Parts: sequence; C-alpha cells; structure tokens
Amino acid sequence: AEITRREATEGLDWQTIYQDEIALLGQKIKETEKERDEMTDIADQAEKDRDHYLAESDSLRWQVESLRKRLSEKTGEDPDTSIKIPPDYEDLADWVRENLSARLVLHPRAMRAVKDACYEDVELVYRSLLLLASEYRNMKLGYEGARETFNKQMDCLKVQCSPSIARERAGEEGDTYFVQYPIHSASKRFLDMHIRKGKDKNDHHCLAIYFFWDEDRRQVVVGWLPSHLDNRLT
Repeated sequence: AEITRREATEGLDWQTIYQDEIALLGQKIKETEKERDEMTDIADQAEKDRDHYLAESDSLRWQVESLRKRLSEKTGEDPDTSIKIPPDYEDLADWVRENLSARLVLHPRAMRAVKDACYEDVELVYRSLLLLASEYRNMKLGYEGARETFNKQMDCLKVQCSPSIARERAGEEGDTYFVQYPIHSASKRFLDMHIRKGKDKNDHHCLAIYFFWDEDRRQVVVGWLPSHLDNRLT
C-alpha cells in the first residue's frame, strides 16, 4: 500500500489507495492482537507451571529434611558423617546436588568460579560447604544448641564466618558482590557473608566462600568460591 501511494499519479483515486492501506493496517492490528493474546496465555500458563513446580520442589525439600531427621533418629548418627569427600573440584557441583540438596545450592556463578579454583586444601572447601549446609543452617533455623555447635565446628576446621563487605562499599564494586537470584530473574541478592581462612590474598593458600541465607527456601546460596573477591582495597 505504501509503495502504491509513492508511485501514485494525480489521476489515481487517492481515497481508494488510503482505504486499502487502512484496511491492511487494520488486518495487521488484528493479527498483532491475536499474537498478543496467545503470548499472554503462554505467559499465564508458564506462571502457573512455575508456581506448581515451586510448590512441588518445596514439598520434596520438606520430605528430604524429614527423611534426614528420621534417619538420624534411627541410627543415632548425623547422615553427613558418611558423606565421602572427593579429591578435587571436578565433581563439586554434582556432589553438592547429591548431598546438600534442599540445604545448600551453588549459584551458576559459583559453578563457573570453581572451574578456575586453585586453592590447595580441597577437602577444606568441601568441609566448609558441609558446615554451611548443616551447622550454619541449623543455627539460622534456630535449633537448640546450634550456634555452639557451629562455633565448635568452625574452630575444628580453623575457619571464620563473618560479613563479607559493607553494603555501601559493595556498591562501589559494581556487581562483584551481587548475584541474580532467583536465577533467571532480574532481582539481585547481596553476598553478605563469607567463610574464610588465610589473610595473604594468595588464591593457592587463602580460602573465601561467599554466600547469603535464603529465608524463604531455608537454604544457603553460595555465590562465589573458593577465592577472594576483588575490592578497591585489594
């Protein structure tokens, strides 16, 4: 219609040309509205599916926690004591999924960081994740005596748990101390805590595991490990 209008001469019926163009635009509007309605339906269904799977995930998480508790009561031992520690970082992501599910999750950014890990005490990294998934989580859930047990286990591992950086200073580092969470969402969470050992900032000898506590899902979210994150002081 636009081409016809450009090529039109004075002898053509301009009213007919514009009516044809208007009709075509009206048809395009109807098609666009139909596409919009279809996409809205898809989005609504996706939201319902998401809510369904979140509810199912929460249910499974509670079942896992209940089974762990029953197993502990039946055997009189903490199930974590039988978890085997791998000798390297290669299987860390799978190990977390298999052993710490519903208690601790590795953010994709942490998984990427592990690929370049050079911290020499590999076992301590695994033990520190167990510490967060067990004693730290129990403390956050308010279990009786959990804080004392957490402090005792920290002393045993010779690690410290403390705030990572002041939020004001973290803002000066861009997104360094923030991760997108929930994953694939636009919201960001501050990695406000870290487990650490060593002070020389040498990635081979200095450990740092950055994380935050997800109150809604009752789990620890690890956003970076095992090296220190950069800041303007380092």
